[in-house]
Amino acid sequence: MDDLTDPTLAMTFAHLYATTILLRGLAAKGIYPTVDPLDSMSTMLQPRIISEEYYETAQRVKQTSQHYKELRDIIAILWLDKLSIEDHFIVARARKNERFLSQPFFEKSLLDLQGKMLVLQKQFRGFNSSFSKN
Repeated sequence: MDDLTDPTLAMTFAHLYATTILLRGLAAKGIYPTVDPLDSMSTMLQPRIISEEYYETAQRVKQTSQHYKELRDIIAILWLDKLSIEDHFIVARARKNERFLSQPFFEKSLLDLQGKMLVLQKQFRGFNSSFSKN
């Protein structure tokens, strides 16, 4: 179902702790899972629950993704050449984050992709390093 305004979905979402939105565009690029970090949400994403450090990193990922989403129209029309240096960094960082979020889970999937066990702290440090390097 693609209509998020459907009354059935709206009533269901009101009773959930999280909402996961999947993007067909990510599937078209071959990026799985196809979770949209901007429109997906969780009531558990609060500093008092997941720690201030994790919360800040999640917010920076969302801000970078939002800025990249805004730049995509400009890129489609004018190409990357017309972007400022800072915008180039944001595009590179957002694309890196997009790939980072698509790391394979350890489960049997319909795509027959081999899953990997990931260490949380290592992945978290990887995300943080993407923000500190320009």
